[in-house]
Formats: sequence, C-alpha cells, structure tokens
Amino acid sequence: MKDNRLRGIIALAVVTVLSFGVVYGSKALTKDTSNNGTTNQSGDQTEGGLDVSGFDGITAAREITDGSGAVTGYAVTTACW
Repeated sequence: MKDNRLRGIIALAVVTVLSFGVVYGSKALTKDTSNNGTTNQSGDQTEGGLDVSGFDGITAAREITDGSGAVTGYAVTTACW
C-alpha cells in the first residue's frame, strides 16, 4: 500500500513539474520580441508606430511585419476605464 501511495505522489510531482514547464515554455515562445516601435497618446513615437492621437481608449498601435517587410497585422494596446 505504501508503494502505491509513493508512486502516486511521484507521478503527481512529475505531472506538476511538466505542467509548469509547458506554461513557462509557451509564455517564452509567444513573447513578442520584435522592436517595430509604438506610438502612444502622450506623443512618444518610435520606428514602426502608428499615430493614435484622437482615438479614445487606444494607448499604442504598431504594424507587425514579416521578414520581407510586408504588413501582416497590427498590435493595438487599449486602456480599460
């Protein structure tokens, strides 16, 4: 009986460690490391950013490009009130 309980505890520990590894790994893989730039409502602008002044609730926006420089999407940051 003790052997089965010990196996269960070890199995639970292994599954927990693997789960944390998957979560941490997925966060690391999906982290946006591109530096295309942003523009925010306070007027700070860097390369690739879009002007969002005059749009309520939008704090920053930038274009997302692929390796050839073609625009593939947009990243928009909003503020919740």
